[in-house]
Amino acid sequence: MEPLEKITCKIAFWYYRRMALMVGLLTAAGIWFYYDGKVGWPKKNVVGLAKQAFEGGANGRSWEEFTTDSVDFKDAELSNEESIATIKGAHVDGGAPMPWDEFVLSPSGRDALVKVDEAQMKLAFAAGGQPEAQWADYAGANSLPVDKVAAEAHPEIGVDGFVAYKTTFDAATQKREWAIFGPASERKGWGGKDPKYHSKSEIFGQFAFATGLWVIAVLTLIWALINSRRALGAEGDTFSTETGVRVPFAKVFRVDKRKWDNKGLAYAHFHAEAGGDKRAIIDDLKYIGADKVLQRIIDHFEGELVERISGDESEQDAEDDAEG
Repeated sequence: MEPLEKITCKIAFWYYRRMALMVGLLTAAGIWFYYDGKVGWPKKNVVGLAKQAFEGGANGRSWEEFTTDSVDFKDAELSNEESIATIKGAHVDGGAPMPWDEFVLSPSGRDALVKVDEAQMKLAFAAGGQPEAQWADYAGANSLPVDKVAAEAHPEIGVDGFVAYKTTFDAATQKREWAIFGPASERKGWGGKDPKYHSKSEIFGQFAFATGLWVIAVLTLIWALINSRRALGAEGDTFSTETGVRVPFAKVFRVDKRKWDNKGLAYAHFHAEAGGDKRAIIDDLKYIGADKVLQRIIDHFEGELVERISGDESEQDAEDDAEG
C-alpha cells in the first residue's frame, strides 16, 4: 500500500483579518474612552460648572459663595486659569440683566416680535432698563395703555400689543436664562440646556475602561500570534490536533460532524496516551483544507460516526461551545 499523502492545514487568511479587526476595534474603543477622560469630559465639565456658576450669579450668590459651596467645583480641582476665568465669566453673566439679543431669542420675545414693530420694542426694552423705570410713566409718555382694561379700549394697540410692550419693558430687568445664554454665546458645547458634570471618579472610570480594552486587545494579538503557529494535519496512521498532539486513528472512538454542514465544525473524540478521553476540534473555517483531515480520520477510524441531528442537539451544542 502506498503511503498516505501528508496533509498540513494552515490557518486561513480570514482568521487573521478577523483578529486584526478585533484588535483594531478594541484599540479604537480604548482611545475613545481615553479621549473622553482626558479631553472630552474635562471640557464638558467646564461647561457644566459654567452653568452652575451662571445660575449662582442669577440667584445673587457671590463668586466666593459659589466656589465654597459648589461640591462639583471643589471636586474638579481646576488649575487651568483659562477654565477658571471662563466659569467666573459665566457667573458674572448670570448676575447681569438679560440683553436685547437674548430676549428676542426667548419664547416671549419671539411672540412679541410678531405683534409689535421691532424698532418700537427696542425702545421699550431700553426704557425698561433705565434705573427706577416704571411702566406707567413710559406708557403715559408714549400713548400706550397702562393695563389690559385700557388696552381693550385702545383702537390700535389692543390687548396683544399691550402684553408685547409690557413684556418687552419688563424683560430688561429680568435675569438671563442659561437655555438662551448658552446657545447665544456661540461657544462650542454650550448649546445644551443641562450640561452634565462628570466627577473625578467617573473620569477615572473612563481611563479604567480604556486600559481594560487595551489589555484585551494585547491579549487578542498574543492569542492570534500563538494561533499563527498552529496547524491541523494528518500523516501516516495519525492526525495532528491544532495544539500539535499526534493522535493515532486507532485511538479515535467517535467523530461528531453534526455541525459540519452549518458551521464547518467537527469533533474527534479519542483516548489520550496519558489516560482519559480528549476531544480535537476540526475547524474548516479556521484551517484551510480541514475537510481533508476530517475525511482522512473518517476513512481510517473504526468508532462511531455521529451525523444525524437529534432533539438533544441544542443542549449538545451549548456543551460543545462551552468546551471549545
